[in-house]
Amino acid sequence: MKTKHHVIGEDGAAYLIAEIGLNHNGDEALAVRMIEEAARSGAHCVKFQLFQSDLFFDRNARLGVGPPGSLGDFFRQFELSRESWKRLARASDENGVDFLCSVFDYESLVFYKELLETSGHKTHYLKIASTDLTNRILLEQAKSMGFEILLSTGASVEDEVARTIDWIGRPAVLFLCVSSYPALPADYNLSLLPAWKRKYGCAIGVSDHCESLVVSMAAAAIGIVGSDGIAIERHFTVDRKLPGPDQALSSTPAQMRELREGVDLLRAAKGTGIKESMSSEEGVRKYGRRSLYYRKALPAGHILSIDDIIALRPGGGIPVEQYTGFVGRPLKNAVQEGSPVNAGDFT
Repeated sequence: MKTKHHVIGEDGAAYLIAEIGLNHNGDEALAVRMIEEAARSGAHCVKFQLFQSDLFFDRNARLGVGPPGSLGDFFRQFELSRESWKRLARASDENGVDFLCSVFDYESLVFYKELLETSGHKTHYLKIASTDLTNRILLEQAKSMGFEILLSTGASVEDEVARTIDWIGRPAVLFLCVSSYPALPADYNLSLLPAWKRKYGCAIGVSDHCESLVVSMAAAAIGIVGSDGIAIERHFTVDRKLPGPDQALSSTPAQMRELREGVDLLRAAKGTGIKESMSSEEGVRKYGRRSLYYRKALPAGHILSIDDIIALRPGGGIPVEQYTGFVGRPLKNAVQEGSPVNAGDFT
């Protein structure tokens, strides 16, 4: 899967998505700062949520049981102008990261497609949020517009995932997700990742809502060992103390850098698949292994038995595995207790 700036699945590489989402709080300048920090932290992609609240929520839907008001009013504060979205797409390009959105209504789909086209994206990637896994209308609209779908699967069951893929065809990336904030690592069924790869033949990903990095690191290892790579999405912020619903569970730049460094180390650790002794092991290979020594003093003419020898460190003499070449042979000379076995000791 090739994006504008990167490749998902290239030789086991992990593709890191910084989910800025709503964390910009409707502030374009903060959103740009988050893009810059995500890029500096090693992310490959920044993702936002694009919607029109009036097309997203029932106007009578309330936020909880009391104030501050309707769900629509709450989410409206996170909306940005069209000009702001264009500047965010441009800022992403300038920082060498892919620009991606989850989109929640048809009008926003139309605008998002225009935004990608004017930004020079040859392939139009779209993230479908877990809550829209069963939104067949939105899914079919997206497919009819030519979007390649990255599909998230939080709060779903296997039959629903399979049914959605029947509707849209093979997704560009299928994300394992737990729609809990924060999520528990124990709730992630990581065995699904290779199973889905085999079943659906698509790139796999994990949308990690856990506070720790353990699920992301484990998922990266699965992708690296399988050589198919993996997409890893984590919420991202520059300050967890900022207002907003997702700030407290989001990764900071320091944590994103830790993740990037960790997945790079995992990729380096993959190796060739052929067991080799590393140069760093040379001392252990030379001195940690054992050589053959005489357990006791023996006279000339003695027929060597297994009881006459002992394997001791350090190596460097006759390797212990070659003992069968000497047992049963007569000694040419007398030997001392504790002296190393030498080929010249035998007739």
